[in-house]
Amino acid sequence: IAGNLPQAHARFARSLKVCKDAEDKRGAAIALWRLGKSDLAGHDLEPARERLGVALRALREFEMNAETLDCLEDYARFLLVDGRVEDAVRLASSAAAVRDALALPRSSRAEADAPLDLKSARASIGDEEFDRAWAAGRHWSLGEAIDSALASTVDAAIAA
Repeated sequence: IAGNLPQAHARFARSLKVCKDAEDKRGAAIALWRLGKSDLAGHDLEPARERLGVALRALREFEMNAETLDCLEDYARFLLVDGRVEDAVRLASSAAAVRDALALPRSSRAEADAPLDLKSARASIGDEEFDRAWAAGRHWSLGEAIDSALASTVDAAIAA
């Protein structure tokens, strides 16, 4: 994505169309996730929120745990960019805890991505709030983390 964002976005859109035409719902979920990730990279937040949210639901439904965790981390990045730092920290913490519990290391593709900037998140909200958010997220199941992520953005949209 980082090399040529418009080209990456076009390829993910084409991949989504191919998957939908082939009725490949798992492939479509991955393509939608990648589109959301490219939206986020381009700071196009509303499409990123929508696509990442739909992808999270689909990946969870298909029990694609590794991909779901990667997408959840991208959703945490979305929340951070959107100024929702505590929500982002809780999601990052939950993803880390679920990875540990399931013994699912980050994929090589996810490792290549820039990690969530936890230092700036800590500086933004302070040590006490950061630690509280991190501790809360560590106790969530994957389903609870996804539900919280999706609910937090719905709540923010209603408040706006």
